[in-house]
Amino acid sequence: FIPDTEKSAEKPHFDWRGYLLLAAATALLLTFIADGQRLGWASNDILVIGLLCLLSWTGFVVTQLNNASPLLDFRLFANSRFAAAVLIGFIFGIGNFATSYIIPVFAQQVQGFTPSAAGLVMAPAGLLLSACLPFGGRLADSVAAHRLIIVGLVIFAVGAFLQSGADAN
Repeated sequence: FIPDTEKSAEKPHFDWRGYLLLAAATALLLTFIADGQRLGWASNDILVIGLLCLLSWTGFVVTQLNNASPLLDFRLFANSRFAAAVLIGFIFGIGNFATSYIIPVFAQQVQGFTPSAAGLVMAPAGLLLSACLPFGGRLADSVAAHRLIIVGLVIFAVGAFLQSGADAN
């Protein structure tokens, strides 16, 4: 249940400067990561992109710290539970995205599967997840959240470790 809040007469202003700095920083970071290998990490283009990315991120942080209505309120990270939850979510997101990306690529490049067959390799995991969701919801009502998160991360880590030894066989 979310408590009712009083509607204020004045809406906060949208932080366009912060938004543009965030968009630029994200685009520059993705360009830096994507083109670094191709152009060479020490090439002038990549170094300039990296510097502009760093300046954009710094500008974003500074504007958010000095803004009355920031896009991201960094004071939230003073709460250790919030900061830990964000860190765990970030690490899990990277790992989850990496495995969801690498398995079809492995199936196509190493095993020689067609894109459709590589997609079907992922189907059992999706079906198993769909079947387990109702049980996970009930379990979340009866077990402390931090215990479930730890167990889930351990299971994920073991699964990722087992995948690390995969080869063409």
